[in-house]
Amino acid sequence: MPLEVWKSVFEIGGVALLFLTFVSGAGVVLTTNRLNERQAERLREFDKQLTDAKTELVKQQGRAATAEIELNRVANTAGAANERAAKLEIEAASQRERAARAEKDLLELRERTAWRRLPVDQQYKLTELLKKFGTAPINLNVSAAGGQEAITLRDDIMVAITSAGIQMPRRELMLDANVPGGGIGIKRGQNREAEAEAIADFFISVGLAKKPVPGEMTPDASELTIVVGSKPAPK
Repeated sequence: MPLEVWKSVFEIGGVALLFLTFVSGAGVVLTTNRLNERQAERLREFDKQLTDAKTELVKQQGRAATAEIELNRVANTAGAANERAAKLEIEAASQRERAARAEKDLLELRERTAWRRLPVDQQYKLTELLKKFGTAPINLNVSAAGGQEAITLRDDIMVAITSAGIQMPRRELMLDANVPGGGIGIKRGQNREAEAEAIADFFISVGLAKKPVPGEMTPDASELTIVVGSKPAPK
């Protein structure tokens, strides 16, 4: 091939290579610009997200601070309420103690002022007891010092005695018949000791007398006299 032809080929190839170099350079520039634009856009988006996150963090911190303040306020309020509740409990305990003392005093007052009585069921028991000893007469006296309270108790006992079919020759209100220490006394003759002891035990069992039951032996061996005295003073 002639040299002129090779020269023309090389010249054409150089121009083509120069063109390709230009095209490559332009492609690199265009691609770089596009990449830079995309990176810039992503950076702006990242900056926006970071700013939003910081803003939200500040809001969260503010809400947390507010919640902590409210929690402290509630805690202080609860502390004050607990202190008040403790004081009220102390006051309530004091009131309960005073009420208990008042109730105790009231019960004692009722016990001191309540009249002695022999209820129907106890009258029946005394009647059944007396029937075991026959129908020998029993005297039933009451001390004037006992007043109406002693007379009422005497009447309860009288119902039990008469229900046993026993006669009562004497039922006297006696000025000098008070029982030492109050309560009920029994005078008996030698032949009535067992009966007197059984009656005394009965009165002790129902709380109308205390052991030993006051009494004395009488010259009349067949005598049995129950004396209702005044109500014993409380100890």
